[in-house]
Amino acid sequence: TLTAASGTGYTYQWYIGGTPISGATNASYRTTTLANYSVRVTNSTGCTANSAVTAVVYAGPAAAITTAGSTYFCSGGLALHATTGTGYSWQWYNGSTTIAGATSSIYIATATGTYKVKVTDGTGCASMSAPVTATDLSLPIIVAAGPTTFCKGNSVSLSISTAGGTGSTPVIYQWKRNYVNISGATTGSYIATLGGSYTCYENIGGSCIATTPALVVTVTNCHLEISLDSMKQGIRLYPNPVMKELTIEGAKGFNVVFYDVVGRQVLHQAIVSDRQVTNVADLPKGIYLVQILDNITGAKVLQKLLKE
Repeated sequence: TLTAASGTGYTYQWYIGGTPISGATNASYRTTTLANYSVRVTNSTGCTANSAVTAVVYAGPAAAITTAGSTYFCSGGLALHATTGTGYSWQWYNGSTTIAGATSSIYIATATGTYKVKVTDGTGCASMSAPVTATDLSLPIIVAAGPTTFCKGNSVSLSISTAGGTGSTPVIYQWKRNYVNISGATTGSYIATLGGSYTCYENIGGSCIATTPALVVTVTNCHLEISLDSMKQGIRLYPNPVMKELTIEGAKGFNVVFYDVVGRQVLHQAIVSDRQVTNVADLPKGIYLVQILDNITGAKVLQKLLKE
């Protein structure tokens, strides 16, 4: 900022290289360009005086952040070092948010974030560093790439939140289902096809060791539910009570199993027609549990039967 002498009734006109600067009619003028400047000052009586000056534009400090190694940490945080110099001051940011009290040349990042530092030199010139992403690897979690409840035959991709953030540092992974090691599951991701409670052990360079919280995957037999619903709607057993012959409708391709009151199997037949007649004349009188079973899906319908 260039400042001229001030006085009551003074007017001003600033010049660059002898050319008037449009609108530059205040007692001071701020420039960002290296050049020869002058100002003409006129007092209330009309007298004028000229003053010349050469403006020096400072490039400002070369703000940068360095670390001792990788940008991940496990405990104690990550030390971020800013450019230093005589008369320098600093302000640290996480993203676009100013970090209160973070005004020294070193900042210890204790949370995952994208950090920048604004460095100001003794002339008041300032520059902002390029961002550095610090990654906290001490609390890995499992991230699912899709729904964790799905039909049998489908799958979901699971990965560790810290996978890929370790640079060249060797990492050991071991996935577990229901807290039992899964053979061969030793990378940062795993395709789950079975229901269960999944965890993953992670060892980063021998210094950052943790096990994720459990993530529950639920696999349902959707075909069983559909088949069971269809079976309930389409199957008929009659007469009930029955004396000699039981008619079974709508169960072709299934099996029929009779159980007595103590759970013993007393009759088992394949159902080969849409309307099959089963002879139960030899069964003792009493109450039976009749099970219609779909051997493919495992769906079954149970019904009480009275034999007279």
